[in-house]
Amino acid sequence: MKTITRKARFAATAAGILLAALTLGGPTLRADELTITLDDPTITVTAGETDVTMLADLTNTTSSPGGVLYLNGITPTVPAADSVDDGDFYTYAPLSLDPGDDSGTFALFTFDVLSSALPGDYIGTVDIFGGDTDLSSDIIGSQAFTVDVVATPEPSTLLLLTIGLLLSLAMKRKWNSARP
Repeated sequence: MKTITRKARFAATAAGILLAALTLGGPTLRADELTITLDDPTITVTAGETDVTMLADLTNTTSSPGGVLYLNGITPTVPAADSVDDGDFYTYAPLSLDPGDDSGTFALFTFDVLSSALPGDYIGTVDIFGGDTDLSSDIIGSQAFTVDVVATPEPSTLLLLTIGLLLSLAMKRKWNSARP
């Protein structure tokens, strides 16, 4: 009769839990099936800018017969955003794509930039969920993009610049009128 050690029993239990989690757990990654082509993968914005729209084209890259992909959901992640609205996806994206089909360019989502966002590059991602049925929730496409927040001059800076320009024009005019 074989005796099972505590270590072997633990390893078998851990392997069983891992297998169950992989089988029953959340969405699986099937990102080779859908290509997301962003109209502009680096979008330049200013802090506080509103209604920034990300445009994209989706392509079903599966080659298997009957490889219809249902597009069931989206999760855009934008680090510098105050709010993100994914309603455009549910309004404009096709319900499904046949193998090799392309959606055409449409508004994927919109977002508002934080008014307190510091200038710099922020890396965002967009994941699209779907699969073989209209109930599938696998990640079938994923794409990274860059939000480049640029500094905007404050109104007081623009005012000082304008005053300096006007003063230099006045000094030049006085200088020219004083010369014989």
